[in-house]
Amino acid sequence: MSLLNTCPVCGSTIERVLVQNRGTCFCPRCQPIGSGPLI
Repeated sequence: MSLLNTCPVCGSTIERVLVQNRGTCFCPRCQPIGSGPLI
């Protein structure tokens, strides 16, 4: 596995999702869905 596919903070696998037809990557352990306000 490449280091680009792992979170530099916790080592979890980075996930890629589409948000409003644009791709974005996030760590599901460090950035859980619903953990903050939507802006």
